[in-house]
Amino acid sequence: MFYSRSCPRFVLSVGLLLSGVLTCSIASATQVCINSASTLFATLVQASVINQPYTLKIVQGSYAMPGSLNFDFLQPISVEGGYTANCVSRVVDAANTVLNIGTGNGFTWNQFSGSPTATMNIEGVTFSNSNSGLSFQSGSIHAFSNDEGTLSFKQVRFTQISPGGATTTPVTIHAINAGMTLENVLVDHVTSTSDCALSLQSTGGASVNVNHMTADLPNAKDICVTDDNSHSDVTVYNSIVWSSAGGNPIFRGGFNAGSSHLFVNDIFKGEIFPGSSIIQNQINADPQWVDPTVGNYRLQNASPAINSGTLFVPSGEPTTDIEGHARVVGSAPDRGAYESLITDFSTIFVTNINNAGAGSLRDAITIANGNATPKLIKFDIRNAANVPLCPAVIALTSVLPLISGSMTIDGSTQSGSVLNTSASAFNANLCVIVKPASGTLSYGFMIPLKSPGSLKLRGLAIGGFIQPVRILGGQSSQISGNQFGGTANGI
Repeated sequence: MFYSRSCPRFVLSVGLLLSGVLTCSIASATQVCINSASTLFATLVQASVINQPYTLKIVQGSYAMPGSLNFDFLQPISVEGGYTANCVSRVVDAANTVLNIGTGNGFTWNQFSGSPTATMNIEGVTFSNSNSGLSFQSGSIHAFSNDEGTLSFKQVRFTQISPGGATTTPVTIHAINAGMTLENVLVDHVTSTSDCALSLQSTGGASVNVNHMTADLPNAKDICVTDDNSHSDVTVYNSIVWSSAGGNPIFRGGFNAGSSHLFVNDIFKGEIFPGSSIIQNQINADPQWVDPTVGNYRLQNASPAINSGTLFVPSGEPTTDIEGHARVVGSAPDRGAYESLITDFSTIFVTNINNAGAGSLRDAITIANGNATPKLIKFDIRNAANVPLCPAVIALTSVLPLISGSMTIDGSTQSGSVLNTSASAFNANLCVIVKPASGTLSYGFMIPLKSPGSLKLRGLAIGGFIQPVRILGGQSSQISGNQFGGTANGI
């Protein structure tokens, strides 16, 4: 673990913390790299007794909590999952950082005040295995004025939450005066003895903003959105609220009749709120999750959620989904927390020279592999000044995906490229170069045995591979207008 602060390093001892020995009040936030459950628990204790903002950077893994997590944090707190060892880098994916609450352990996180607002931010974390229910609150209520509070949950999962008690809701989120945001959030495998599976509570007109939520709710349990009879704005975009058990969950509100409720491009059965609601592009049909029984809420190829969301979200569309994958693949984002690789475009563009990630050649091949219809992969790679690159060198750290789809990869579409026009000499100017980042790789492009894929390849300079193109199976292939180099990492 490490600390980043302008105050002397603290020794993480719960006994010292509670004795008041460790005191420090400064403006900058303390950042702690966490790689064990004991460190996580002790840091939460520390954040509840020291008047200091905290950022908890949690290394990927599963953390079994040693006791109840009932804390009132004195200053704004951020909990971030997905870090690699020593918090050197980060992969934001709710699945790689799991807080195992533990049966019998309570869970209440409150952040009552802060400057300028009380704040709780949680990103890239799964909360799992609780029989007490989870409660989050930001802001506080006073006799003459309230402390404003904001909550943000991004790329967060709540699963296996099964509280007892006659009126206990599995997950409760409460914002006072300011608002809450839920983005790329998954709620599944929760059970409830109350009417609500998820409770979103607004006090003092706090806004409720939901985008790309997936909720698989128990039979006849709802998402309850309530307030203190003050005017509140509720927006729900690109979300799925359904029951894999065949139930009829809805959005249910106890709002001031003057509050506004806006549902845009969602999959859900219905809503009940005082006053009127605006519902746009609703789909009331099975979202076709892959396998809810094992917690796989990715979308099947025929899901109505695919490419049917909207980009026009007031707070802006996220660039990734709950797993950290590129959010928009196709003409529109998918509804729900997961983005599939299915695209309704016939053309996929490579827009950078990165080894992987959105806009890379590797990503384009992966997307083309996941689609039944043939795809054309074009290139539009530019520098920071928006000038097309020639050459555009794509340096690979590992071999490209095996080709299982039908695709044409056309390097001649990169601005500045000129295909060969001579029968006796090679006079082409090929702007896209594909090569290993170092050393050699076994192949550049490969169709394996028994693959249903097909490949048309043109206008690329390919070097540094033992076999630049290897065709063992597939339907048909056409390789033309390319330049091939040897295994010396060059063209």
